[in-house]
This record gives sequence, C-alpha cells and structure tokens, in this order.
Amino acid sequence: MKKISNNIAIGENFGIGKLVFLEDEKIKITRKKITNLEVEKELKFLDNIFSELKKEYQKKLDNYSGFEKDIVFSHLEILKDAVIFDEIKELIKKKLFSLENATNTVFSKYKKIFSEMEDEYFKARGLDIEDLNNIILKKIFNISDGNNFDLNEDVIFVGKEFTPSQILKFPLKHTKGIVNLQGSKTSHASIIASSRDIPILILKENVKISKSYHHIKAIIDAKEKTLIIDPNVSLIKKYQELIENKKIFEKKIQGYLHKESKTIDGFLCNIEFIQKSNWKIKQ
Repeated sequence: MKKISNNIAIGENFGIGKLVFLEDEKIKITRKKITNLEVEKELKFLDNIFSELKKEYQKKLDNYSGFEKDIVFSHLEILKDAVIFDEIKELIKKKLFSLENATNTVFSKYKKIFSEMEDEYFKARGLDIEDLNNIILKKIFNISDGNNFDLNEDVIFVGKEFTPSQILKFPLKHTKGIVNLQGSKTSHASIIASSRDIPILILKENVKISKSYHHIKAIIDAKEKTLIIDPNVSLIKKYQELIENKKIFEKKIQGYLHKESKTIDGFLCNIEFIQKSNWKIKQ
C-alpha cells in the first residue's frame, strides 16, 4: 500500500477505482510554411474549420447547463473572437504560415499571456486556450476525438493536467476520481469535475506516480488530500461504508429541499451543510 498525502484537493468526496493513466492529448506540429499559391486554399480551410466548430459549439449549448454550459459558451466566444481569427489569417497571408502553424502560434501566444498572469483565476484560463487550440488542430488534421470511453468498472483517471473537453467526455457513472500531476483549483476543468461531485487531487510539486500502477485499485480521499494506491481489504471496506453513508445522507437531504429556510423564531436563514450545523431540523 502506498500513500501520497498533502496534495491540493477539490471537494471533500471519496472515490474507489482502478487507476487509468491517460496520455497528454496535445498535438505537436512543425513550423510549416506554404507557397503563395496555397494561401487562398488555407484561408478557405480556416473559414470552414471555424464555421464548423462554431456550429458544433452552438449545438453543445443545448446539451449542458450550469458551469458546463458556461465553459462551452466561453469556448464559443473565443471562436467568435475577430482578433484571434484575424491574427491567424495575417500569419497565413503575410508570413506564409500553414493553417496549423498559424493557429498554434496565435493560441500559444495567448496561452503564454494568461499563464504568466499573477491572478490564479486568469492564470488558469491558459488551459482553456490550450484546450481549444488542440480541438482546432484535431479538426485541421482530421484526427478523431479519441478516448471514447466504454467502461464497465469504476476508475480514477490520472494525467498531466486534464482539460475541460476531456473531463466532459469522462463517463460520470464510472469516474470516481481525477488525479492531475499539475494544475489549479480555479481551472475550468476543476470546476466541471467539482460540479459533477468528482473528487480531484492535484499532486504536490515533484511528486510522480509510476505508470506501473495502471489498473491497480486506489482510493482518492479529497477530504484528507490523499491518494491511497493498492489499499488493503479493510481500508476499502471502510471507504465503501463512508461512500454509502454519504449517499444515504444526500438522499435524506432531498426530503428537506421543499421546506422553507426559516428558524423556529421566524428568521429566514441559509444552511449550506446540515452536518456542519448544530441546529435541529423540525420534521
């Protein structure tokens, strides 16, 4: 059994599943140039790619709500940004960059700008820029959107730093945790996972997990900021009981949702977590 503690945690949930390591989806490209005769073809390709993606994202807005819808909307707004589009176009026309080269150059520039900001929230937006850049490059190279998961067991995904589009593809039923080797609590990817009640750990600096643990059972404990690899049977049973008790508690809470938030002496109140309150609820 191996314990990795003192990590950054998002949420206070628990999860049990087999560790599944996913490779970085980032596409590497060469700084390819084109000829003057190819410029019009590349510009038309640029128009088609952005038009197709805007239509796809517009449709996605109908399939999501809350934070997830906000993130899809933010990607759509970037695609509609005339400044970014024109910068890509100018690199193709004036510097004879290929479409993939121009796209990657412009998006990498903006990712760097955000990543170097001191504010943690804006710094985390760099990952969104990288995410969309990768989506556009896949479209350019006609690369299928991989990792279409067909799981029949519970898993904890492990990767360098998952993007929002990756997390939206994770099957909710079997995703019991996410482990990032780097990242931020304020990233959109973290917000999506949190909204789905998926516990996340961002490992402390210089901590690595060997890929030899692929498909080894593990426990993610966001409350204690700990990842437990290859736990013994008694520890698994303990966490299974904690998870089941949480489900029972949450089911009980559903019965209070219709009740008015008012104290016995008539004051309105906002109780976010009943288990953290010393107040009694009138049945």
